[in-house]
Amino acid sequence: MDLDYTKANIISAFEIGAELKSAFQTGLPTLAVDVPPAVFDDMTRNSAWIAEEESWKHILTMFPNSQTAYAHQVREAILKRKAEGHRFMLLFAVREERVQLLNLTHNLRDGSN
Repeated sequence: MDLDYTKANIISAFEIGAELKSAFQTGLPTLAVDVPPAVFDDMTRNSAWIAEEESWKHILTMFPNSQTAYAHQVREAILKRKAEGHRFMLLFAVREERVQLLNLTHNLRDGSN
């Protein structure tokens, strides 16, 4: 195991932890969404869809046809929070009463969030 990589991961974990702590203390934005469970899972699995059109198209196809306008509203609300400088927000699935932390900054280095 590469020791430098491990140190970098530990430092990154502490930095993200500190950012999360600060976000919770100052008010973490929350967005309630009324979407099917499979859509919620994909929305929270990877945040690339927030900024990348190809990823967004995949998420959009998962929404029922009757919810296309709603899907765009959800994305716009999230983009607004990102533009306000938030790195994280909570998504609340109203159908299941489930909460997930959404990372609004997509990590371009490895394609994950």
